[in-house]
Amino acid sequence: MLDLVIRGATIVDGTGKPGYAADVGIEAGRIALIGTVEAAAKSVLSGAGLVLAPGFIDIHTHAEIALLVDPRGESAVRQGVTTLIGGNCGSSPAPLVGELLEKEKRDLRKEWDLDLDWNDLDGFFSRLKDRGLGVHFGCLVGHGNLRASVMGHERRPPTTEEMGQMKALLGEAMRQGAMGISTGLIYPPSSFADTAEIVELAREAAKFGGFYASHIRGEGETVFEAVEEALEIGRRALIPVQISHLKLGRENWGRADELISKIEKARKEGPVDADQYPYPASSTGLDAILPDWVFEGGEEAALARLRDQGTRSRIRKEVEPRHEGWWDKILIADVWNPENQIWCGKTVLEMAESLDLPPIEAAFDLLLKEDTHVGAIFFSMKEEDVERIFSVPWIFTASDSAPRAIEGPLSRGKPHPRAYGTYPRVLSSFVREKHLLTLEQAIAKMTSLPAQKLGLADRGAIEEGCWADLVLFDPDIIHDEATFLDPHRYPAGIIHVFVNGQAVIEAGCHTGILQGTLLSGK
Repeated sequence: MLDLVIRGATIVDGTGKPGYAADVGIEAGRIALIGTVEAAAKSVLSGAGLVLAPGFIDIHTHAEIALLVDPRGESAVRQGVTTLIGGNCGSSPAPLVGELLEKEKRDLRKEWDLDLDWNDLDGFFSRLKDRGLGVHFGCLVGHGNLRASVMGHERRPPTTEEMGQMKALLGEAMRQGAMGISTGLIYPPSSFADTAEIVELAREAAKFGGFYASHIRGEGETVFEAVEEALEIGRRALIPVQISHLKLGRENWGRADELISKIEKARKEGPVDADQYPYPASSTGLDAILPDWVFEGGEEAALARLRDQGTRSRIRKEVEPRHEGWWDKILIADVWNPENQIWCGKTVLEMAESLDLPPIEAAFDLLLKEDTHVGAIFFSMKEEDVERIFSVPWIFTASDSAPRAIEGPLSRGKPHPRAYGTYPRVLSSFVREKHLLTLEQAIAKMTSLPAQKLGLADRGAIEEGCWADLVLFDPDIIHDEATFLDPHRYPAGIIHVFVNGQAVIEAGCHTGILQGTLLSGK
């Protein structure tokens, strides 16, 4: 007897093929039958008028700590996401060695009231497994972790011995199940590395079948040069490349076609992919406005430089020309200290006017009060470029977010709405309303294509024998509800979500079932 039959839905199977009407039978967590299913089942669900698709695979997230705080991954699974890949942008939950370990212990306790009891990927995976998972999770190794564990925040090339230590930590993480290596080349200490350093480490990851995901060295004025560096690393290290959250800053608005053509040329020579979220604003730390030399020596050194008036003046002279006239396009999203929560949802300009300060001084003061930990949203993209990049069928959809929730500790602040709305926004605005791609093409960007990149042979498609990670949604209703000023809102139109055949979202409500698994790159 089958566990479940979903009858009469339109199957969009993730491969890009046209949708078709059929029943789907599920047994022991896998898709057992597709077609006219007459076999007996413990439960039957009507899919009439609905679309059944593979669960969405979010290849670019920062989900690792959020899943310790709340294992359900609510804002992700309520979009239809069943798989999250963390460890992006050069930052991962492991390895953690020396002062980096001590810093992460302090930060985790201060921000989330959690104890950090691991220092390698095995330990982190064990912690997740003990806690339970509402979605599947896999992880990359952050280059920033490798460098900080071995070299701290020193702004210089590694010695031969230090490179050997970084490669050893990377190899250990790959053997423990990491899927590849990531860089965040605008973030210290990754930004202190030259291309040759990254090539050598990427070669090590390639030995284990991993891929290289990069938050490239520049997404504004230098985006073309930064993309070329990522492509060069792939060529020299013989490793598949993933360009993270592909975008163009204001210095290159209107040049999306050129950037896409550059990457497509490289794709003819080797495996290169990219991902994108469907919004004209990015989100990162407010400290990203600071030159990377400010962080040489680490966080305490950066705070000391911001306190010293002479050094602060030097920083101001570097920062002001790049952000003059744009302070009203930087939104404060998240802070740690309750007394500063009043600024969440305000622009830097609005905060500065309330404090009767120049915007740059208000920004520096907030960074000092929050030990540099200020989340921010930057309205730096052009909608036409966002839509053009989305229209490329091989560019994956990804959220670049951590799971949130409308209640509890993950409801803090005003995070980027991509945490709640990425996938429904694509299916409503970009597919149903603007017809930038067909529904089948858009679903492939969310399912089979990232599954292939990750080597997940039995996920990302509706085929007999595949795991039953599924989302059942109303194609006429689905849309995002989250906005930049009111982000903690779940989307509409997601009816049921199944993880390994178990209903995690049932009639729009979370069941509390933790059926997710750890996905290994081994």
